[in-house]
Amino acid sequence: MSIQTQTIFEAGMKYLEQGYSIIPVGKDKRPLLKSWKEFQSRVPTEDELLQWLKEFPEANIAIVSGRVSNVTLVDIDTKGGQAQADEILKKFPVTFTVQTPSLGYHLYYLY
Repeated sequence: MSIQTQTIFEAGMKYLEQGYSIIPVGKDKRPLLKSWKEFQSRVPTEDELLQWLKEFPEANIAIVSGRVSNVTLVDIDTKGGQAQADEILKKFPVTFTVQTPSLGYHLYYLY
């Protein structure tokens, strides 16, 4: 297992331990599984995570939002840049927030 794969595995395991449903995604954030919708109603196993990382060694991990993970995600992306995203962010209740590489935000709320 490469260092990248090991790190992604460790992150995936932390998500699974917290009860989140996850799927492998490419650098473009698109699911790498042809049929990933089953993970909208169930959490994958550790063995499935290992298999995905063998099959897709460059994969990232995405949390499946909604009832299965008890998470609702608000994605703030604007063409107006960070200043515009910051203004939009102020309109939402305070929550766990992650800044994205595109200088937008992901806001996480309980489902």
